[in-house]
Amino acid sequence: MLSLQDAISIVEYQIKVIADRWNEVCSEANVNAVDKELFMGRQLLNPYAFYGLPDEASHLQQIAGACLNRNG
Repeated sequence: MLSLQDAISIVEYQIKVIADRWNEVCSEANVNAVDKELFMGRQLLNPYAFYGLPDEASHLQQIAGACLNRNG
């Protein structure tokens, strides 16, 4: 079983990879601008997915929000 810190580290990494590669992946998949905007923040990195996390993981919402602002 994963420790809480290991799980948090995995999610941090996943958020960063999604954000770093979002534009590239959308281009490769020929995702149009409208769908790209709709997917990010709704389907991917939806802020509600991070509500109610333990205090040790509450920063994940901030990381996701920063990625949304960067890619949104």
